[in-house]
Amino acid sequence: MTIYIGADIGKDFFDVATTEQLKAKRFKSTPEGYQDFLKWLPTEQSIHIAMEATGKYSLGLALKLYEQGIPVSVVNPARIKRYGQSQLQRVKQTAKMPS
Repeated sequence: MTIYIGADIGKDFFDVATTEQLKAKRFKSTPEGYQDFLKWLPTEQSIHIAMEATGKYSLGLALKLYEQGIPVSVVNPARIKRYGQSQLQRVKQTAKMPS
């Protein structure tokens, strides 16, 4: 079974969440933060990571995941928004992320 992980990329931090394990975490958008994220990932199951295309902010993490052989999808934010609208759901939720 594949675990799907969503990543919300920002300039200084990126937040990740998975519904499979009800886990969420914030990491720094730095090479060290990318390494911490890789250590956090489950190792006993296959994973797939999806993130919004945010230009230079998503590129570093996407390349690191690709180099590690981890499947990653970088998705146009407009597609995510339109999909949510087509499902009559809000796309962006406001919630506190545990650190």
